[in-house]
Amino acid sequence: MNKLGNRDLLIAGIVVLSLAAIRIFSPFENFSPIGALALMGGMLIGRKALAFIIPFAALLIGDLIFSLNSSMYADYLFSSIFIAVYLAFAVII
Repeated sequence: MNKLGNRDLLIAGIVVLSLAAIRIFSPFENFSPIGALALMGGMLIGRKALAFIIPFAALLIGDLIFSLNSSMYADYLFSSIFIAVYLAFAVII
């Protein structure tokens, strides 16, 4: 198994932060490229670990930031629906 280099981790970090920012600041409701990356991640991202980590990290960071701004979203973050969403992303990947 190949180890991740510093360059790979930097690129993955930039992608995660970019996806989270797009999710948070998108002018379109329920528009997010995270689902597309989850679908195509295995093909586009050469390393399987990154193909799983990047969509989940971007989704989690976006959810955490949303929960800081909205008490309703914070309630969602700790509900069973939250787990179902993440399980659905795991199935997609």
